[in-house]
Amino acid sequence: MCPLQADDNYGGERYPQNLGLASLDSDASRHDARLSQLSKQLFVANDDSTFEFTAIGVPHDGNFIDQSYTWSRLCISEEHFRQLFTRMAVHPDFLHVVRLFCEKTGPVEEGFSSLFMHMSERHDFSHDSISGRDCSYYVGYNIKYVAKHGRRYPSDPFSIREVGVYQHFSSSDQQCRWVFLQAPNHLKDRLRHNLECLDNRSPTSQVLQHSMLLVQLSEDWREYLMYLEDEFSKIVDRGFFTNVKELHDEGDVQADFSDLRKLHILTDKLLRLAHILKMNIRLGRQLKDASSIRRIRVQGIQDFRSNEASKHINHEMQRLTEQGIKENGFIKRLTEQSTKDTRSMMAIALISAIFLPATFLAVSWLHTHKLVTWCD
Repeated sequence: MCPLQADDNYGGERYPQNLGLASLDSDASRHDARLSQLSKQLFVANDDSTFEFTAIGVPHDGNFIDQSYTWSRLCISEEHFRQLFTRMAVHPDFLHVVRLFCEKTGPVEEGFSSLFMHMSERHDFSHDSISGRDCSYYVGYNIKYVAKHGRRYPSDPFSIREVGVYQHFSSSDQQCRWVFLQAPNHLKDRLRHNLECLDNRSPTSQVLQHSMLLVQLSEDWREYLMYLEDEFSKIVDRGFFTNVKELHDEGDVQADFSDLRKLHILTDKLLRLAHILKMNIRLGRQLKDASSIRRIRVQGIQDFRSNEASKHINHEMQRLTEQGIKENGFIKRLTEQSTKDTRSMMAIALISAIFLPATFLAVSWLHTHKLVTWCD
């Protein structure tokens, strides 16, 4: 996959066409047309945009884009949105998640879930990265959760909501950037704290960030299930205690058509809840499987490096062994030569021991003979 390179003036085009993606990676023109088509349902006017656009000269580690309320438009204009996503080089596949936050008049698309994960690798010797290699990955998804709406109507105190999450990590600059769509306030506070205090470059911290987000958004499911269980028990009790054969006295429990309607509504809620929980469970498993695949790949790389190091060590040991054998042969030859030299010295010493005394006697006799001759 081709890595993303943001350029505000790439051929005079705008996001996502200015990312310079290959056509095999993404249909940028189609994403652009779709984004323009949904502009009125997705974005507010420039004057109403509450996003701090002046702060995106250098992308932050985390950017939060909110809605006024759950079914409203995003509080950012289309122009600011395109410029922000250009600066952050957000992968166009995340637009599938962004479209879920259009202005709505009813609980539509609550059964839709999206997840994408991409990895890219390129050689870039302009960065001080390891071996000039830039390895990046992109993760984007939406997750459903339940929260109390705090309104008088409808009678159900809970509503289904969702959060959009995008992460991009680049090894060239060791930066991890996040985008969060319509995150609840308590989650935003925790995310900001984590982004400020934790090392975002650590893969462990990044995985824990996703895990924390999934766990935090799942906290209210139990309370909602208890509420639905209580409502179901009331309907069951009403049907159980209703006398269907005899005449009803004053104060007797009577079941009517409204109870049947409530039962159908409750059944629909339970079916929708089961579907949403399955989507969230599938999302968690996919994220876990993706990290497991990465772990297996990393382990494979480590095993390969370990095998290469072992081969190198074995080669060096073999070379040292051969060098030792050669040195032993040289020492053996030196020893044999020393033995020969010792034998020669012994022969010389033996010859010296035999002939040296006679030489001394001959020299002494010659000297005495010359002395006698001189005296005469």
